[in-house]
Amino acid sequence: MTSTNDGEFEAAHRQALDALAGRDLLAAELKSRLVRGDRSDDVAARVLEELRRQGLLDDQRVATDRVRRWRREGRSTADVRARLAAAGLDDAGIDSVLAAASTDADHPEPVITPEIDAAIAAIRRRGRGLDPTRPDGLRTLTARLARAGFEPDTIRSALRHCGLDDAILDASDD
Repeated sequence: MTSTNDGEFEAAHRQALDALAGRDLLAAELKSRLVRGDRSDDVAARVLEELRRQGLLDDQRVATDRVRRWRREGRSTADVRARLAAAGLDDAGIDSVLAAASTDADHPEPVITPEIDAAIAAIRRRGRGLDPTRPDGLRTLTARLARAGFEPDTIRSALRHCGLDDAILDASDD
């Protein structure tokens, strides 16, 4: 290896560490930053491998943390899948992360599914300022949940869990 390659590797490694100091990134996101910074694919791959070896780059951990945060924010599985795919995770990785994130340290065996839990969080967040006891408020809330990617059965279960009348969904089925 020449000193030029060593210098390029060291510069790319510093760039990667600086990026990771700001926030956790997936390998694909970090590689994209390195390549955008005029690093060769070979050097970027070597840097990623070194960071993995050092325990500083862990796609499973980063993606699982993101999924848990997004679920607490009330994001649907469809939205979470799209975000992970956009960040560079493949389908197998996404499935693995969703399975790992379906339980957490506080609730190792959830009483409800992660999707319903996310819908409940979405109701709490997106229902602010709406009066869910009024039909128009409940219609607005359910429309927001549907646009966020939640299925009707999930919306119905989440509404019931929150003590809201899900009959509004029956009226829209006609």
